[in-house]
Amino acid sequence: MTDEPFVLKTTCPYCDQANHLHGVVDGEDGPEPGNLSICWTCGGPAIFDDDLSLRQATDEELADPWVTEQVRKFNWTKRESRRRYGPF
Repeated sequence: MTDEPFVLKTTCPYCDQANHLHGVVDGEDGPEPGNLSICWTCGGPAIFDDDLSLRQATDEELADPWVTEQVRKFNWTKRESRRRYGPF
C-alpha cells in the first residue's frame, strides 16, 4: 500500500458518505476498476466501477476470500483506532 492516500471524490453506495481519500492495497497508481473500497463511515465494501465511481459489491465479490480478509482487517483496524484514540 502506498504511504500517501490517493485523492478521488466518491460517494459510498451504502450510506451516501462523501469520501475523498483512498488508500491503495494493490498497485501504486491509485484505484483501478474492480478494486475494493471500504467506507470508513459505515464499513460498506464497494467496488470501483469503470468510471472510478463506487458501486455495491455483488454477492459473488463478497464471497471472495481475499475480500472477506480485507473487510476483516479493516474492521479490526477501525475498532483498534477507536479504542486507542476515541471516536473520530
